[in-house]
Amino acid sequence: MIGRFLSRYWGVELAIGVFWVVVALVVLKFNHASAITVGVLTGLLLLLFAAEQFVLAAVAPTARWLWAIFGVLLTVGGIVALIDPASTFAGLADILGFIFLLIGVQWMVQAFTERPFNP
Repeated sequence: MIGRFLSRYWGVELAIGVFWVVVALVVLKFNHASAITVGVLTGLLLLLFAAEQFVLAAVAPTARWLWAIFGVLLTVGGIVALIDPASTFAGLADILGFIFLLIGVQWMVQAFTERPFNP
């Protein structure tokens, strides 16, 4: 029943898909505009997640304070990301580089530890 209802709005899905393709093309150009775009999108997503946390705080039977704290933190992060999107992009790039470093080290350690079992 829900699937039938949502299938009426295939045009919305198409529009959202086109929007994300355009965003991907801007980001893949990797110039100043793409860095700003990533920073702004990060800010908007943080604000969206903050709204979700506030809704959860309103409907949760327990630990409402926890949802509210995360909502406030995400709101602050979203506002900061929108104020300085270029620095947000640089921060995300630093975090991604660190994650790649951790993954690379983990793979190397795993390779050495599995060497006796998998020559």
